[in-house]
Amino acid sequence: IRENFKKDSDLDLSTALVNPPKESSRVKIIYCDIVKKVEYHPLLQREWKSFKIIESNIEYPYKYLDRSKIDKLFEKRDNCDEIIIVKDGLLRDCSIANIALFYENEWITPKTPLLKGTMREYLLENQIVLEKDVKIEHLKKAKKIALLNAIVGFYKIEDFTLKGL
Repeated sequence: IRENFKKDSDLDLSTALVNPPKESSRVKIIYCDIVKKVEYHPLLQREWKSFKIIESNIEYPYKYLDRSKIDKLFEKRDNCDEIIIVKDGLLRDCSIANIALFYENEWITPKTPLLKGTMREYLLENQIVLEKDVKIEHLKKAKKIALLNAIVGFYKIEDFTLKGL
C-alpha cells in the first residue's frame, strides 16, 4: 500500500498540526502532495448494541475523503446503532470500523475487510485475532463482537442484537 503514496517526508505536518485542542480529539488530515487542511473533531462517546446486516458490493481499499457510498449504506440502518456490511455471504466491516467475532473460543476477523485498518493489523500481528472467511452463520453464533479502529481500539460488545438476517 505504501508505494501508492508519497513518503512521509513529503507531507509537512509540523506546520499543519499547530494549536491542537486540549481535549481528546480525532484529527482529520486532508492531503494530496501537501497537507491541504487539518480538522479536529471532538471524540463522542458512542455505544453500539444493535446492528443491521447490509448486503453490498462496495469497495473501499483506502481511507478516502469521500465516504458517500458508506454513508448511503449507513442510512439503511433503520433504528440500529451500526451496520455490518456483507458481500457474497461474507462479513466485511462496519461503517466506522473493522469487525471481529468471538466464535468457538477465538477472535476472528474477515480475510477481506473493506479497509485493512491499523488496529486490525496490530491485532493480527500480535495474534489476538485471526483472519478467516467470516460468514453470517458465524455471526449468528458469535458470543461477542468487537469493533476495531484507531479511536475505539478493540471495543468488545457482549450484549447485542442483529437485524436483517
